[in-house]
Amino acid sequence: MDESLPPPPLPGTGPAGDIIEKLSSVNVTQSKPGSKQVKYRPFFSSVMIKRDVSDDLNVANGGIVKKKYGDVSVNARVEARMGSYTRGCGMGSDKSIFPLDSDDAAMSILRELSDEAIWGCIDDFEDRYNQSIGMNYNRDIYRYFSKEAPVKYRQPTRNRQKVDLKEIEDMLTEVTAKMKEKNVNGSRVFNSIATFGLSDQDRYLKNSEGTDIYTNYRRFNMFLSGSMRDESALKKNNSLVWNQYTIAGIDMSKIPKADDLLEIGERLVGELYDIAHAPQITTNIYPAIMCPKNHGVLWHEMAGHSMEGHRIQENEDGENNANLFKGRIGEKITPEFLSLCDDPTREDLDGFYRFDDEGIPAQRVNLVENGKLKDFLHCRESAGYFRRRSNGHGRAEGANDPVARMSNLIVKSDNEVSYGELKENLVREIVNQKKRYGIILEGTMGGQVDTEEAVFNTFPVNLYKVDRKGREKRVKGIYIVGTPNQILESIIQTSDDYGYFNGSCGAESGRVPSTETAPHALLRSLEVNMIPSDCYIRAPLPILNGYR
Repeated sequence: MDESLPPPPLPGTGPAGDIIEKLSSVNVTQSKPGSKQVKYRPFFSSVMIKRDVSDDLNVANGGIVKKKYGDVSVNARVEARMGSYTRGCGMGSDKSIFPLDSDDAAMSILRELSDEAIWGCIDDFEDRYNQSIGMNYNRDIYRYFSKEAPVKYRQPTRNRQKVDLKEIEDMLTEVTAKMKEKNVNGSRVFNSIATFGLSDQDRYLKNSEGTDIYTNYRRFNMFLSGSMRDESALKKNNSLVWNQYTIAGIDMSKIPKADDLLEIGERLVGELYDIAHAPQITTNIYPAIMCPKNHGVLWHEMAGHSMEGHRIQENEDGENNANLFKGRIGEKITPEFLSLCDDPTREDLDGFYRFDDEGIPAQRVNLVENGKLKDFLHCRESAGYFRRRSNGHGRAEGANDPVARMSNLIVKSDNEVSYGELKENLVREIVNQKKRYGIILEGTMGGQVDTEEAVFNTFPVNLYKVDRKGREKRVKGIYIVGTPNQILESIIQTSDDYGYFNGSCGAESGRVPSTETAPHALLRSLEVNMIPSDCYIRAPLPILNGYR
């Protein structure tokens, strides 16, 4: 039965309240040249405590190689800001592992963190002030911070659905053993790997504005992968090719059962065999269809990161850094049939949260409406710079400093057709462009982006070339490379079939859960490059008989 329970006590929450009171009344007096006395006092301070209980399991080729259950860690972060909300400020913060069972020890740690945060804040504020001397316009020298309404919230915990870790151990060892022993027309799996992770997190946040929040969060992730010796042109280099499946979420009922995972393993090995025997495709520009996962990751890398407010803010400093969307609010940036939002309030998606890591309520943000850029994602610092309120996207892993991050990125199209019609239109593009073939991309290993250079890469798993008669043939060996402006304008149409990709996004503030939801997309042109041969993992030929 799923019953609400009172929040569990977190170590140090009592001392955290005391520290906030002390920080709110701090006055640091420093002597300046000429016997001038300068007083420093924070206008804002906060304390965050996170307790994580994690279970981690790694399995390879039918055997457990790592098992660590019930690992408990507590981290604390203290932040202080001096100056003002409107005229700019300096910021200092410090973080530390935290004692589990002693308020006295907790207070000692919090005092040390507070000292570091205050002195760091003074140093930052003074440095920014000194840089501003003699400058006609010094706004970009200071940090800014939005003023927000206080929030008081206590999330009830619930009797959490039991996860049978022994059952998962047995399931992963069985699946990886069967994958390892699988013989597909004489080809066998070189390595089969599976991981499972379960994280329970309790978070306490209190600040000098009056915010006092407790939330809890639970997430699982399961990863299954396999490698096989390549049997195509890469064979001479002893190269391995890979295939993988990732399953993650906040609903424990979605953890696969044994029969489901065995089926996934069978499919993974079958695809791996096809990949190992497929020819390489060459570097070129092709008409293409991207599956929902590839399409979603494409938006995450090419657009989502450039819509994180602190990146726009960073590029306002007079340097020649590029940002794709700087100064383009209200402009058309995609075809009119496309819209994009980021919605952390969606409880059915992996990027869900109630409050961000600065205590701001999670909010849906409409980023693109009918092709026009409407807004950015903001933490309190980027919101303060742009003289607005935060929209609840300040996120961080552990006790890192929060910055604006994506959560649940959702692409919506008003130009939808069936997948069959989408493929017919791909063939039409191939003929009209006088190309020999186009490509279809299914499954993804994720991507990466350089927001300053406005270029990105994504890495599809299953690739098919499609000829002028619509016939498909598996190929391999490329990654997507491109500039967002060109890709965005290249989207012609989408399917009416939507899918999603759950993963963890790694950026300045660490890894945070995210989900991309999108339909299949037909692109007029997509640039792909061959993966260099030296990027493949190589395995020497077997020597001992019976061992591979």
